[in-house]
Amino acid sequence: MPSNRRFMEVWAKAQSLSEAATELGMTRRAATLQAARLRHYGWNLKYFGNSSKTKTRSAKMFAKVWNDSKTAQEAAERLGVCRQAATGRARRLRKKGFQLKRMPLGMAVITKEQMDAIQAARPRPILTSERAKAMRARVKNLYRASPEEGRKYRELGLEMKGVLRALGLCDRLT
Repeated sequence: MPSNRRFMEVWAKAQSLSEAATELGMTRRAATLQAARLRHYGWNLKYFGNSSKTKTRSAKMFAKVWNDSKTAQEAAERLGVCRQAATGRARRLRKKGFQLKRMPLGMAVITKEQMDAIQAARPRPILTSERAKAMRARVKNLYRASPEEGRKYRELGLEMKGVLRALGLCDRLT
């Protein structure tokens, strides 16, 4: 472990964290911790940020995985993050000019047999996405006009989610 004086001299002259760590004979992590400790005690040491090369390399790797995947869920699993994090990063990278394909979210896929089982368990048919949107709008309007009538439609939607979860067709519905 170098002395504090030597550490501060090398740190001040270095152009990057790697350069400072190599000169001091330390790992990057150890050098970062030493600098944080000295800053805590009041020493003024410069900060080394992530290089733009590293960020660009990471973004290119993300773009390759994203574009090679069939759904956002698959891409998220390959990247080791949740679907919301993956789609959020894809959106931010598109704004920066990266060419990332648009893709389905990869929610639960229901087979014909599973749909028949759901409909057999329910007295009413399952809603299509367009009808579900219309129903949500109607529920909002009903809440405004008559809270009791609105609650009835909300309970219907919650009942439908419960059936899907019970059959193991989805992990999470919003």
